[in-house]
Amino acid sequence: MDRYISLDGTFNFRDMGGFDTEEGRRVKTGLVFRSDALHNLSEEDLKKLEKMNIRTAVDFRSKPERELQPDRLLKGIRMEVLSPDGETAALASASHRDEEGKIARLMEWEQTSEGHEYLIRNLNSMEGQMRSFVTSENSIRAYSAFLKLLTDAASVPLVFHCRGGKDRTGWAAALFLSILKVPREEIVKDYLKTAQYNRERNERRMDQYRLYTDNMVILDYLSGLMEAKESYIRASFEEVDKLGGMEAYLDQACGFYESGRRRLKEIYLE
Repeated sequence: MDRYISLDGTFNFRDMGGFDTEEGRRVKTGLVFRSDALHNLSEEDLKKLEKMNIRTAVDFRSKPERELQPDRLLKGIRMEVLSPDGETAALASASHRDEEGKIARLMEWEQTSEGHEYLIRNLNSMEGQMRSFVTSENSIRAYSAFLKLLTDAASVPLVFHCRGGKDRTGWAAALFLSILKVPREEIVKDYLKTAQYNRERNERRMDQYRLYTDNMVILDYLSGLMEAKESYIRASFEEVDKLGGMEAYLDQACGFYESGRRRLKEIYLE
């Protein structure tokens, strides 16, 4: 099933429905959507969202990201800001307006032994970021609030997003689908779809970065931030497994108990 929804102002807008679960049920379509940032929506896009009856938008971006590129949505849509700890994710998704400054700061830092060693050591630093979404207090608070919001049938149809719709959004999607008992391998495949939908965008951004530097350490580091690698989403799941598995994690870390999980199944499964 192709869950991709074509909009003028986004590149990674998808319906979270249509997945088959381990319990023989299917996730309903038309209720929950994931996306990249919504600041570039066209008038035609807004009409599409109106037809989809979107009631709630959840923004996982940081305050500077939101201030620089505020969501463009129809009046009456409920806005929820639930920003997890996502410094690496925010850097990966920094606006093109700040790219030259970002490169300049990285070039200056790379000239130090500390900076050079850090960049070499963290070519896959998104793995650490994805682990922190599972373990940091701010992230747990944000994602727990997201799950609680989903238990309110009046909040849907709902769209949740960050800047690129990859990591902060990707972990939110993974939690939602895990609770509904979508197989983990299908969740991993869903995460990797972002690589497909972001490819053209990422290639353009790398071409832009190359205008500012030919330093391969910096370019490889930035490329790693933008990519949607299987190791990234699996890093989050590894942290969950260390804590006893998804149900134990939801109970003990998130305070999202069996009653909440049953409620999500009632609302979102056929």
